[in-house]
Amino acid sequence: MKPIVLYRWIAEITYRRDAEDECRVVSFEELHELHDIIEDGPDFYAIKDIIVRPSGRCAPTTIEASERA
Repeated sequence: MKPIVLYRWIAEITYRRDAEDECRVVSFEELHELHDIIEDGPDFYAIKDIIVRPSGRCAPTTIEASERA
């Protein structure tokens, strides 16, 4: 298993397999990079779901706090 480099985003991609589903975790800096990760991976139609979330590298904030800055 490769270590995860903490970029800005993490995606958990679940693929359907004959025996049981397989979850792969990938990290990336820009959201548009997820496109290439998906296209270079297993068959697109084997994807069960994708969950994208911030990696936790930066402190969380609120919309209001961002607008005040």
